Amino acid sequence: IAVDPQFVSIASNNFRLLRTSLCQDMGTNLPWMVGAKDLDGASRISNRRVDLGAYETFVPASGTSFLFR
Repeated sequence: IAVDPQFVSIASNNFRLLRTSLCQDMGTNLPWMVGAKDLDGASRISNRRVDLGAYETFVPASGTSFLFR
C-alpha cells in the first residue's frame, strides 16, 4: 500500500488499525475466511470486506447503542 496504515502503536507492537485507517475493508475476501477468526479471536470479516492485516477493526453501525451494566 502507498499510505500510512495507521496502526494503534508501532512502538508498543500494537498493529491493530485505528478507526481512521484506510486499510479497513480493503482486503480480498476468500472462502476460508468465512467463520475464521483474527488474532484477537474476532470474526475475520466483520463488515463488508476483510481488513488488511491480522486484526479486524470493529466499527459499530451508525445509530448503534451499547448498554454497560
